[in-house]
Amino acid sequence: MTTEASTASKFDIGQIVATPGVLEEFPRHVILNALCRHLSEDWSEMSEEDQEANRAATHNGARIFSAYTYDGRKLWIITDAAEEPWPPGESGRRTLTTFLLPSEY
Repeated sequence: MTTEASTASKFDIGQIVATPGVLEEFPRHVILNALCRHLSEDWSEMSEEDQEANRAATHNGARIFSAYTYDGRKLWIITDAAEEPWPPGESGRRTLTTFLLPSEY
């Protein structure tokens, strides 16, 4: 699965890709639900420390990582760090968001 993001978001996510393992494990509606959660900054399944790191990353250009559980199975989403240099006060342009299984990291 490869697509370009067209949903408004608080951070740029670039191209969206998914590993073969994700495409085999999860139906499309689950993948889209996870993407919506990631874009809306719903990191509720993560530790407070990880949530804070993601909030900071939306401003400083660092990697954004989400983890969700569906039917007892974990799904990870990683939005790569923004390209440098970043304009002051902006997170820069991100080029890739990847869906993957923990075992594929």
